[in-house]
Amino acid sequence: MEVPEKYNEIDATTVPSNDEKTELESKLKLKMKKKLEKETEKAQKRGVCYLSRIPPHMDHVKLRQLLSQFGDIQRIFLAPQESSARVQFKRARASQNQAYSEGWVEFANKFVAKRVANNLNGEQIGGRKRSSFYYDLWNIKYLSKFKWDDLTEELAFKRATREQKVALELSAAKKERDFYMSKVDQSRASNAIEERLKKIPHLSSQRGLTPRCNVQDLTHSLSTPTRSTKHAASVDGKASRSQIFNSGCACLVLRRKEWWRVGIDLVELFHLKKQKVQQDSVQVEKVIRHFPQTKPIAADAKQSKPELTDDFLDAVFGGS
Repeated sequence: MEVPEKYNEIDATTVPSNDEKTELESKLKLKMKKKLEKETEKAQKRGVCYLSRIPPHMDHVKLRQLLSQFGDIQRIFLAPQESSARVQFKRARASQNQAYSEGWVEFANKFVAKRVANNLNGEQIGGRKRSSFYYDLWNIKYLSKFKWDDLTEELAFKRATREQKVALELSAAKKERDFYMSKVDQSRASNAIEERLKKIPHLSSQRGLTPRCNVQDLTHSLSTPTRSTKHAASVDGKASRSQIFNSGCACLVLRRKEWWRVGIDLVELFHLKKQKVQQDSVQVEKVIRHFPQTKPIAADAKQSKPELTDDFLDAVFGGS
C-alpha cells in the first residue's frame, strides 16, 4: 500500500514554536485569572442565613424545597445533633431519621437572603397540612459580613478541638489502666509471697511473722530486728543467718539485683563525700609574721650592721 505524497511531507507550521507556547500559556493564565475574579465577585454577592432550630423530620432536601421559592440557593449545611440529645430524641419520638440542631443556607444574592430572613423569622412554616412541621415556626437570621469560608474554618476548628479532647481522654484512660494493672501485678506478687511463707513455718517463727503477712512487713522485719531476734541471733549466730538467706523467700523479698545497685550508689556517694572532706581539710600554708615587713630583710641587715672605727681597731691590734 502506497502512502500519498502529501502525508509524507511534514509541514513546519504545525509544530508550535517557543513563542507560541508562551503565548498559549499566558492566554490560559488570563482565562484562569478571569474565572477566579468572577467567582470572587459572585462570592462577595452571596449571603448566608442562620437557622437556630431545625424542626424534626426536616432534612436539606425539604429545606431547599421550602426556601428555593424565595430565591436562588447555593449551599446548605445542617449540623447533626449530639449523641446524648439524639438518644433522647429517639426515645421520645421512636424515630430512626437523622435529627439536626442548626443549619446555614447560602443564597446567591445577599439582598434576597436579608429579605427572606426579615420576612420569615417568627412566621409559620406552612406547606402541606399533613407535613410534620406544618405548625412549626421559622427561626432564621441573616449574618452580615459572613461568608461560607468562615463557616468551613469554624467547623474545622471545632473538629480539631473535639479530636484533641478525645485524645486527652484516651491518654488519661490509658494511664488509669496502666496504674490498675501495676497494682494487680503487685497484689499477685504479694499473694505468691504469702503462699511461700505458709510453706516455710521456721522463717515466720524466727522473725515473728504470721502466715498472712505482706511484702512490706517481711522487708521491715528483715531490716529492723527486734529484741527477740537480737537474742536469737546472738544464740544461733551464723546458722540462723544462713537459714534465712538461703531460703527462696528471702531471695524473692530482698531482690538482690536492686539491693546491689543501691549498695553501689551508696559506695559512690561515700567516696564523693570523702573526697570533698579531704579537699576542705587541705589548707594553704601561710607565713605568720610578728611584725609588718615592707622591705627585704637582707637590705635592712646590711644597713643596720654595727661597724668599728679605725682608731679603735689600731688600739686593740696594735696597728701603726
